[in-house]
Amino acid sequence: MLGTRRLNEQQLTELLRRIQRVNFGRWTQDDVTQAVSALGWELQHGEVDVGMWRAETGYDTGAAIIDRIPPQANIRTVNEFYAIELMVLRSAVRGDAGENHRTIVFREVLRVMLKEFGQPDVRGGDGGPWARWRDKVLTVELHLRRFHGGVALRLLATDALEQLEAESIRRGDVSGWTAYTQRPNLPSEPAVDDLGEFTARLSGVLIDLAGDVPVMDTAGTIILRTGDLMARYVLVTVDGGLRVEASASVKGRYRDGLGYLARMGFREPSGQVPNWSRAFRDGGRESTSNAAHMMVDALRAFGIEDLLDIVYDAFTADGERMYLPVLGIASSDSMS
Repeated sequence: MLGTRRLNEQQLTELLRRIQRVNFGRWTQDDVTQAVSALGWELQHGEVDVGMWRAETGYDTGAAIIDRIPPQANIRTVNEFYAIELMVLRSAVRGDAGENHRTIVFREVLRVMLKEFGQPDVRGGDGGPWARWRDKVLTVELHLRRFHGGVALRLLATDALEQLEAESIRRGDVSGWTAYTQRPNLPSEPAVDDLGEFTARLSGVLIDLAGDVPVMDTAGTIILRTGDLMARYVLVTVDGGLRVEASASVKGRYRDGLGYLARMGFREPSGQVPNWSRAFRDGGRESTSNAAHMMVDALRAFGIEDLLDIVYDAFTADGERMYLPVLGIASSDSMS
């Protein structure tokens, strides 16, 4: 397409194989200088911006940008740098055509990376989707900038990256979703106690998932539930569209809440869907907002007014646990 430049498959494969042979050490200035040379790139002298280096790659997509850890970052690490970013696809095409093309290229590049690296350790959203292959020194990330920029390959200092992201979560500066093959110990976002704010955050997660999970050939499910034995829960499955469900098995005095579900837009249980449910054909802003409001309204109907009374479970169709700190409530993992 006009206005686009990209690495071809041979260039990408050769680069991925070189990356696996490079020692990034402690990500100090000397380590990064040696790593850039081992990758076959030419480091430019002097910073192009505060905390930023540049390396000429010889690719049509342009230079690699190397980022130093910001001095104001509240982390302790031996790393001095934390990211090297190279564009695999640089795209200037706007609108649906550009978005569709970037998505197609992302899937093509992902196929090559799966062949070279195997299944990713982490997948996620928040401006993505993206996939990461992690070891204790180096994390390799493939990132789709769906709405602008293109497809980026990022080489990341694992220790610094994870500390920076944990600090962002502690500040509440996070959105989207993350799925782990093995759940690490991760911080919780400061608790949300307002149902209106929670509903908005839930809607945001749903719209991210609806856009991302089809690109990753999976689906996501989020369950909001109490910790008691009263079967009070709601769930949503996201696979591009959405299906919201509310428990039909609520017990005790909370069963009175079932009488409100029909007027909220839920359909009665059937043979295929034993819960109260509603399907949305798309994952647009209106649908995700309606789905989030239906879930919260059903929780209210089941007698839940305090967010401290519920936890979330979340997972992909591939069995990965999803981490959703943006919701501001506890996951069931953290309560076990």
